[in-house]
Parts: sequence; structure tokens; C-alpha cells
Amino acid sequence: MDSNALTGLLGVGLGGAATIYNLVTLRRLGLSEAHHQLEALQQAALSLQKDETARWKASYEQAQQQATEQDRKITEQRELIEANCKEIEGLKMLIAQQAITQNFILREVVRRPDLRADLEKSWVRIEASLIGMRDEEWGTSHE
Repeated sequence: MDSNALTGLLGVGLGGAATIYNLVTLRRLGLSEAHHQLEALQQAALSLQKDETARWKASYEQAQQQATEQDRKITEQRELIEANCKEIEGLKMLIAQQAITQNFILREVVRRPDLRADLEKSWVRIEASLIGMRDEEWGTSHE
């Protein structure tokens, strides 16, 4: 017989001996005491199961709440990006319109030198107005 087989038999023998010892101990304690111990073990197991279930449920609810919060944040970001895209498209249109207007004005100024003086006065007034608006917004003075 090899050593593995011998070790296996020894393990089975020890396990059997432990079982017999437990049975003898239970006999000594009496069936009533054994029944009380069994009930106590069952109550402890039930309590442990309830605690684990409560922990699992709390963990699950917390994870679900975090996922909901992340979904809300993602939705807000998506809406903000969409609004920014619309605003950018509007600004592109405005820039295109201004470029067309400026090209038209430049062509007219080149064709009609008499408009140049009026245009220069208008640009000076516009520039002064823009500087005034900037100074009001920034709280500075450019005088």
C-alpha cells in the first residue's frame, strides 16, 4: 500500500472518529440540549443570512443610485454639447453673413471713393461704441 492510500485511510478514520465523538457528546448532553443548540445554530444562520441580504441590498441600491446619477450627468453633458453645437452653427451663419456684408461694403468703397469718408466715420463710431461696451463690462476706462 502506498503512502497516499495510507494517508487517505487515516483521514477517513479520523473523520469517522470525530463523528463518533460528536455523537457520544450529543448523547451525553441529551437530546433536549442538542435540540436547543441546533435551534441556536439555525437562528444564528438565519440572522447571518438576513445581515448578508441587507448588506447586499444596500450595496445594490447604492450602485443603482450611482448609476442613475451618472446617467443624469451624462444626459446633462449631452444636452449641453447639443446646445453648444447649435450655438456654434448660429455663429457660423452670423460670421458668413458678416463676411458677405464686408465684401459687399469693400467692393462698394473701391467702386465709389465718396463712400470711403462716410465709412471711415462709421467705423470710428462703431469702434468707440465697442470700446465703451467692453469698458462697461470689464469695469475699465479707456479715456
